[in-house]
Amino acid sequence: MGSNDNFEQELSRSIRQAKKILGNDCDENEIKKSLLNTRYRGQYRTPVRPVNKKEKQALERFGKSLRRLIVTLQDENLLDYARKRMKVDKLREQLQHVEKLASLPLPRPRPSSRLQRAAVRQSAILLELHNIPRTTSRQGKFCRLAAVLYGDQTADLFEHCRKYQKDNPP
Repeated sequence: MGSNDNFEQELSRSIRQAKKILGNDCDENEIKKSLLNTRYRGQYRTPVRPVNKKEKQALERFGKSLRRLIVTLQDENLLDYARKRMKVDKLREQLQHVEKLASLPLPRPRPSSRLQRAAVRQSAILLELHNIPRTTSRQGKFCRLAAVLYGDQTADLFEHCRKYQKDNPP
């Protein structure tokens, strides 16, 4: 079973969860469009710098691997074929870039997430399409649908929903 199958299963599971919230007569294509929109925003964020410890540690591990590769390529016993295929100069440039990124200080932790806000926005759009009022409560349809679109039913998006409701009254 490939990753595409897993994605399709996850997508159909999320659509079923959203249909439970919106009702069975809702437009499944609109739900799918909102899910894909939210997932796309989360998947393709441009990594300008590491934003958490795990990303920083991964960059450090990658830098160590690049250093080991460069040392290996400089070994005189290595076949010329392998040495010609890998450009040591380009690897050194990449290593410098990775080390620069890994040395940057982490940004201040932010309580909000761009992906969570996108899920809330898509949730509001879906509720509006189906003429369902946006009630801002932790167990309300607005927050539960936003959590489904976010990809984690247990996520607490109440504050994001409340802020969206305040900034965009019905």
